[in-house]
Amino acid sequence: MEGGVQLFGRVLAVWVFITAALFLLTGAYWGLTGVPPHTMRHG
Repeated sequence: MEGGVQLFGRVLAVWVFITAALFLLTGAYWGLTGVPPHTMRHG
């Protein structure tokens, strides 16, 4: 069961990294283009 915990931790770390990277990229994109975040919401 130890391998499962390590796999879960690795997947969690990857998701955190991807989420942070997307947050930074979208923030930089909005900062450079001046597009407000609410225009990206289609709901």
